[in-house]
Amino acid sequence: MASIAAFITSLIFNTGITLILLVVFCILRSRFDFVYQPNFKLLTEIVSKKIPETKLALLRKLTLSSSFFAWLTPAFKINTNELYELVGFDAFVYLRFLRLCFRIAAFSLPYAALVLIPINVYGGNDQVGMDILTLGNISQQSGKLWAHLIGVWLFSFLVYYLLYAEWQVYVEYRQRHLKENKENHFSVLVTQLPPEVVSILHIPLDEDLKKLVQQIFPDQT
Repeated sequence: MASIAAFITSLIFNTGITLILLVVFCILRSRFDFVYQPNFKLLTEIVSKKIPETKLALLRKLTLSSSFFAWLTPAFKINTNELYELVGFDAFVYLRFLRLCFRIAAFSLPYAALVLIPINVYGGNDQVGMDILTLGNISQQSGKLWAHLIGVWLFSFLVYYLLYAEWQVYVEYRQRHLKENKENHFSVLVTQLPPEVVSILHIPLDEDLKKLVQQIFPDQT
């Protein structure tokens, strides 16, 4: 029973830490918006005249109040297109990946909690502590093992389907991203230039830089 007591202690401790961090975040978010919403503040207050009206309207729509949990509703209600417009492609992929992991866990939970765990508990192998929740508590050659086999198949098909659907979204927005013809799509970062092509102000000299590039990539400039 020691393992159960250790699990409950760990659960209570980590739940407490999570709630404390959540409260701290909710307090700091509204007081230090330049830390938690730097791009939002920049786009709406400093360079608002330089961004498209559609994106500005989206930013205004998602403006958060200073209330404690004001961020929760927009976080769950924002749609895929709005998310892409707001954060850009890289952050969009990262957030979609987190959403994918959450969906896999959420869809897997009912079968594990309502089917597998009860079957394991009454598996008949006389395990104790937390071990009664595991596959090891089911007797060998027991018909109850079929529940785990079915679970493997269900989980596999679930993951394959969600991955397929998610990759379709990634491809769609990746193609959209490449079609936007932004300057950074056609830019190359050049570092460690030799001193002879850099001026005293550390600005590359156009002619010398052109000669250097022609030497490295002949007949391609």
